Amino acid sequence: MQLAEQLKRRSPMEIGIMATIFLGLLAFIYTLIPDSTQPLETNFCPQYKPLVPNYNLSYYNSNYFYTSEYSNKSLTQFQGAIKIPTVSYDDLPMDVTKDPRFKVFKTLHEYFEKTFPLTSQYVEFVNEYGLLYTIQGSNPSLKPVVLMSHQDVVPVAESSLDLWDYPPFEAHFDGEYIHGRGSSDTKNSLLAILEATETLLEQDYSPERTLILSFGFDEEISGYRGAGELGKTIHDRYGDDGIEVIIDEGSGVAPIAGARVVALTVAEKGYVDINVSLDTTGGHSSLPPDHTNIGIISEFVTLLEQNPFPPELNEGNPVLPYFQCLAEHAPKLNEQIRRTVLEIEKGSHKKDFIEYVSGIPLVKYLIRTSQAADVIQGGSKVNALPERTTVSVNHRINIGSSVADIVERFEKFATDLARKYDFGVVSFGETLIEPTAKGVFTIGAPRTLETAPLSPTSGEIWEKVAGTSLHVFNPETNPFIDNDTPVFVAPAVFPANTDTRHYWSNTRAIYRFNPVFQEDMIEYHTVNERLRWRSHLTSTAWFYDFILNTTL
Repeated sequence: MQLAEQLKRRSPMEIGIMATIFLGLLAFIYTLIPDSTQPLETNFCPQYKPLVPNYNLSYYNSNYFYTSEYSNKSLTQFQGAIKIPTVSYDDLPMDVTKDPRFKVFKTLHEYFEKTFPLTSQYVEFVNEYGLLYTIQGSNPSLKPVVLMSHQDVVPVAESSLDLWDYPPFEAHFDGEYIHGRGSSDTKNSLLAILEATETLLEQDYSPERTLILSFGFDEEISGYRGAGELGKTIHDRYGDDGIEVIIDEGSGVAPIAGARVVALTVAEKGYVDINVSLDTTGGHSSLPPDHTNIGIISEFVTLLEQNPFPPELNEGNPVLPYFQCLAEHAPKLNEQIRRTVLEIEKGSHKKDFIEYVSGIPLVKYLIRTSQAADVIQGGSKVNALPERTTVSVNHRINIGSSVADIVERFEKFATDLARKYDFGVVSFGETLIEPTAKGVFTIGAPRTLETAPLSPTSGEIWEKVAGTSLHVFNPETNPFIDNDTPVFVAPAVFPANTDTRHYWSNTRAIYRFNPVFQEDMIEYHTVNERLRWRSHLTSTAWFYDFILNTTL
């Protein structure tokens, strides 16, 4: 599929944005500047040897998961899971016992018990529907490994059913793609983890390090009922930094500039929705003030949009290391771009890099905080002056910035307008300007999430994640990669948030990675969601190898 078509077909789903962003960026910058032929020797992005599992079983074969025998078995298992419509709805209550729509997850659990009987011996249920599997290791002094996924999928709009090539919960397989809601997001990783674990247990797997599988059931609505409770349970048992490493959904393996880039997400942007309300006196619209509160709130939004957050390549942002990896290992990257990235320590080159990134809509928010005024509410009758108008503005916080930076900015614009119109300002319960008879601005936020702690990009754990990836996505072991395609690992940043937000205290080593070919995940969160089957087989092989590489 051509890049332009991919970008055109992207859904609003946050989880796959990373690879698409980078594909768009590289397609853009590749033609910007003429090539230079002078070599430049650097070592910003060292790579590692493929890590082959040291598993002393005569029947271990890295090609096992690509056989037709295994593929047919796996397909049947995957289809069975997609057929169970484990949908998360925005209006679900926090108390999972209060809504019968949660009960569909019990149907999925019964299916797992039947399909994965050996793994199911280790399951316990957290907050009714969270799945927590603990396979105890022989050495309790070793920190456990946690593999995460989520059971839920986004809804299918009734009005869209006629647009699907195949019914969304039919799990149709056309010989190349498996179709259905959840096929890409993310019953792929859910089933791949369970299949890999079941295969190991069939081979009398007995780990030295404890293996934990943790599957929430409401990730699509922020995960507070599922991952929120699972994360607490794990923390209660193992304490702060009690986990060796966590793997959850995230970036994939993308074809870029003549190479395959294994993008391991080591950072997530923060998140906050700021609500600003303006309360004023009402009245009849035949005698309006010069500016109603709808007009003034609109002025506030205009101030925000006229003053966007500036681009900042802050310390720790993986965008630069990602491009340094491209510069060192992608053979078809434009040579002038290569030099710009590798000579970034020179002040002018850093400025150039920021300008390149800032000039591309799909990419610029990897180095700046985004803002989007998404909801505005005010007024109830066309001949009555509104007494309260509220706007909600969504932000994804840049690496190196904070919720406090955003709040400070809102307070500045609110106080400027308050002085202009003689209003008060109350921000998060604190009075900044005393309310007046004319009105008051009120600033608040229902939830805040700072940027995620940065995960290590060196050391033993990083080398195991990278080494496993370089083994599984090696042309010598993976039949779906051309022999002349270089494969390398690079750190990446994710502009959205995963269930790992509820696990930060458990470990700093959190990697958000889908071991799939990125271009194989099609239309997630929208009509005709599907996954190319080769990616599921590769995912299962990756989890199988990673479990062996980290727990034995």
